[in-house]
Amino acid sequence: MGFHNVYRMIEQPSGDIWIRAYPSEERRAADPIQPGWITRDYDSADALEQVLPRVGNTVDRSRRGAWRWQGGRVISDPAVPDPPHPKQALLDEVGAATTIAALRAAILKLIRP
Repeated sequence: MGFHNVYRMIEQPSGDIWIRAYPSEERRAADPIQPGWITRDYDSADALEQVLPRVGNTVDRSRRGAWRWQGGRVISDPAVPDPPHPKQALLDEVGAATTIAALRAAILKLIRP
């Protein structure tokens, strides 16, 4: 008998979708459900993938932050903006630099953690 995960899709009050994998039904049942969460349980990855957005034969995870539950399946909501680049403020600072010294300082901030 091989390893088999079970899954829970959690819809938060904000509309965000989380997917959690569990090694067993018992572990999934023991995981507390927060007030306001809507949950849907799936017994296999194949069953879960049937409700996820697809491009061709593959699940489209490119806009996972925009996944929303609608009409019995998950859609990628075009109204949800893409998250900003994690270093967007620093990239903007590089673009706005008007002197070599300001550009050097901005680049150093960008490349140093």
